[in-house]
Amino acid sequence: MEYLLGLSWGVFVAIFGGLVGLNWLLKSVNCWVYETNLGEKRFNLPPGDMGWPFIGNMWSFLRAFKSTNPDSFISSFVSRFGHTGLYKALMFGNPSIVVTVPEACKRVLTDDEYFKPGWPSSTLKLIGRKSFIGSITYEEHKHLRRLTAAAVNGHEALSNYASCIEEHVKLDLEKWAGMGQIEFLTELRRLTFRIIMYIFLSSKSGQMMEALEREYTTLNYGVRAMAINLPGFAYYKALKARINLVAIFQSILDERRGRMKDGQPTLEKDMMEALLDVEDENGRRLDDEEIIDILVMYLNAGHESSGHVTMWATLFLQEHPEVFQRAKEEQEAIVRNRPPTQNGLTLKEVRQMHYLSKVIDETLRVVTFSFVVFREAKADVDISGYTIPKGWKVLVWFRNVHLDPEIYPDPKEFNPSRWDGLTPKAGTFLPFGAGSRLCPGKDLAKLEIAIFLHYFLLNYKLERHNPGCGLMYLPHQRPKDNCLGKIKRVSQKPMAATSYVQKLGAAVKKVAGKRGSSWYTPHMAAATRAIMERVPLVDLVVEVRDARVPLSSEYELLRNFPHSSRHIILLNKMDLASRSELKVWRAYFEEQNFIPFEVNAHNKENVKQFLNFLQARVRELMKTDHANHTITVMLAGIPNVGKSALANALHQIGRISAAEKGKLKHATVSPLPGETKDISSLKIGSHPNIYVLDTPGILPPTIPDAEVCSKLALTGAINDYLIGESELAQYFLAIHNVSDEYKKWGKLSMHQSERLPGDRMETASDPELDKRRKQYATDHTQDFVVHDVRRTLFETVSSFPGNLEAGKDLEELIERQFTELQKAFKVLVDTDAHTKVAAKLLNLYRTGRLGHYTLDSIPRIN
Repeated sequence: MEYLLGLSWGVFVAIFGGLVGLNWLLKSVNCWVYETNLGEKRFNLPPGDMGWPFIGNMWSFLRAFKSTNPDSFISSFVSRFGHTGLYKALMFGNPSIVVTVPEACKRVLTDDEYFKPGWPSSTLKLIGRKSFIGSITYEEHKHLRRLTAAAVNGHEALSNYASCIEEHVKLDLEKWAGMGQIEFLTELRRLTFRIIMYIFLSSKSGQMMEALEREYTTLNYGVRAMAINLPGFAYYKALKARINLVAIFQSILDERRGRMKDGQPTLEKDMMEALLDVEDENGRRLDDEEIIDILVMYLNAGHESSGHVTMWATLFLQEHPEVFQRAKEEQEAIVRNRPPTQNGLTLKEVRQMHYLSKVIDETLRVVTFSFVVFREAKADVDISGYTIPKGWKVLVWFRNVHLDPEIYPDPKEFNPSRWDGLTPKAGTFLPFGAGSRLCPGKDLAKLEIAIFLHYFLLNYKLERHNPGCGLMYLPHQRPKDNCLGKIKRVSQKPMAATSYVQKLGAAVKKVAGKRGSSWYTPHMAAATRAIMERVPLVDLVVEVRDARVPLSSEYELLRNFPHSSRHIILLNKMDLASRSELKVWRAYFEEQNFIPFEVNAHNKENVKQFLNFLQARVRELMKTDHANHTITVMLAGIPNVGKSALANALHQIGRISAAEKGKLKHATVSPLPGETKDISSLKIGSHPNIYVLDTPGILPPTIPDAEVCSKLALTGAINDYLIGESELAQYFLAIHNVSDEYKKWGKLSMHQSERLPGDRMETASDPELDKRRKQYATDHTQDFVVHDVRRTLFETVSSFPGNLEAGKDLEELIERQFTELQKAFKVLVDTDAHTKVAAKLLNLYRTGRLGHYTLDSIPRIN
């Protein structure tokens, strides 16, 4: 028995010893392969572990980054070999030195004499060998960086991009608030991708963006995966995505080059156009491979980092209420101190967001979006007493620096106040790298994040579905559910105006429901049949809407008309709508795959631009149809959106441009709705001949809801007598009083540049003005009367002590305003005084003299 027991122990010891020996032997293979040819230098390598043959340290790396503790990968080196700051390893198929301390990181990133980009060949195949991280020379890198720097990070470029970013952010936040549960990270990545696509390719095509975004998602999963090019593996799928991306970019390049060859003008000066135009001192231009590799790199880096960091900053803010409140107060102060005539954020305001900047920096530190970058030693280099051999890869491990407790106490604690008065030492804060290879898009990324957080802090909150959701760390740190949750709007405009909406809506429905009313008249029914017969026969349909009510003025007959290149949505009366809101609506319609355009039918230059746009659409149609026939464009819409005025303007400008003689025709124009009774044709172009059909305005056969009725009545699509001018004027004041328009009139002695278009300067001692005041005392269109009205509105609202969100208080204010406006309009006290004030007030609103209003909100998507 003792013999058998001793034999068993002997076998166990032999097996155990054999396994230990085999492990030592296998782990020594990489050392023999990569170190023996170094000679004496191998004794001066940093300590470390080269892992198993072929695999190296990748299993332990992937195991750590797929666990709940990704830092265990580096800590295993520290626990075994001490705090040396440099460790040898075999990573991504290459002998490597992992650098984890600031001094060494700084040296590797800034010493271009001894280090060059060293990304694994598998990554280069995905991003491109001629991109910034590729195998281009140092001089080529400098040349390309110089070319793209101004277009990405220049002050002028960032100022232009700010408005584009702002439009997309406002539109998406409003949309998400109506979508219910969303993957917040996924939506953010789509948002940042649309922004970078617009900057680099001027692209607004929803289908193209969706296709490219899918390919980039697949590509990104393969960047830090093991390079196994077999079906089913992430790297294999990423290579396929690369092929698809190259094909898409090549088709765009071919189209651009063809346009340049034909001498066609450039529509947008974007980054691709700049890359096509550039040439070096020897006249050499970039070839297609170089341009495509640069685009692949920029578009990937330009949306992934911004999207992820924005998500984490949002989460950190909500998890720390005191930080959220302080950041919100800063944003509210920026809005409060904004000049009254300014719409939207400026680059100067973004740079005043000092506390929010600390929030962003702290997010970048805690999350460390790019936890490592790759370099390669160009020659043997001594750092911190160790030798890095020529040709070996150097992995600069940012994550370890950013989470070092000796540099940042309580490093995993989110604390923006740690940046108060702190200037990081070189090598201690590296979210965008350092040296000549510093991320070229860093300022653009921070601008995107800041603008998003500005609007989120002011108006929204995020309710997570699963706050305790686990994290993933590859390819980037994120919640496993992509931050599933709901975006909710927390600041709403006061709803006290609702009572006026209901009152007006009920009045419209009551009158319109009567037999023989002017809502949907017999001539409208006949016109409906005539229009629907012609719609399939015309070449283009221009649906004219009122820019103040882009949705409420929808032409119901075209609701089921397919979204195509033949259907244009024209927002007329753009001069009366909010300029900033108009940009957001344009982006909304583009996202819905419509073709939008804005116009003021009474502005010749504006109409000329629209005519040029129409002619360009016609040329595209003729290419497709291979025909040279007369083109017909139908103008369709509800009453009083300006179809006839636009038709006349197009006819006049088109005939003059074509130098045609003959008497001009005129469509009937009236400030009242429903004056056009028949379909009329006017010529607007020659070679080819283009005719525009002006059609009668038609209201929907069924009466819409109260809110739509109220908006249509206020904007003049419904006759005032159906409701009454007094009721409409009260509704306007309810809207005006809760808007910011009146704030622009706080100083009627303001500088000329701050006045509304058409205003004249007034001075205290102006004899001509005194004469006009006496002569035209009751003419409400005179500038001095308009100024008195504005002053009255400002003073009554700003001095009102009540709560404008309360219906009774709002009614009290409106009644007081009617009394004061009676004085401003010089209306005598009689039984009709109220009606006279209302008529004059409505006229000033409808002519844009009392500000610019967009009454519709972006629809919520179910």
